[in-house]
Amino acid sequence: MPIRDERAISVEGTQLIAAMLSKDALVLVIYGDSNPSSSAMTAAGESIAAGYPLRGVIYGPTRHDARVVVEFYADSQLTATLLNADAQDKASIRTEIARGYDEVVGPRRRAAQR
Repeated sequence: MPIRDERAISVEGTQLIAAMLSKDALVLVIYGDSNPSSSAMTAAGESIAAGYPLRGVIYGPTRHDARVVVEFYADSQLTATLLNADAQDKASIRTEIARGYDEVVGPRRRAAQR
C-alpha cells in the first residue's frame, strides 16, 4: 500500500491529490498529529486484506478545525471525516472504508461491467 507524505502542502492540495488518487478506488488521509497513525494503518492493512481496493494512505498537514482528522475518499469524492480521531478509532476507520466501497466504489464498478 503506497504511503504519501503531503504534510508540506496545503489542506486543499492534499484533498485534490486524494480525490485524484481515489478514482475507482479508496484513499485514506490523516491530518495533523500522528497518534491515530498506528490504528489507521492497521485498519488500512486489514481493509486491503479483506479485499477493499484501498489505493493508499496520505499524511496531510495540520488542520485548524481539529487536532487530528481522518478523511475518506471513494471514487474521487470525500465520503466521511472523523474529527479528533484517536488511537481507539480503528473500528470506525474500517467501517468508513467499507461504507465508501459499499456505497460508492462497488456500485460504480458493477455498473461499468454491464
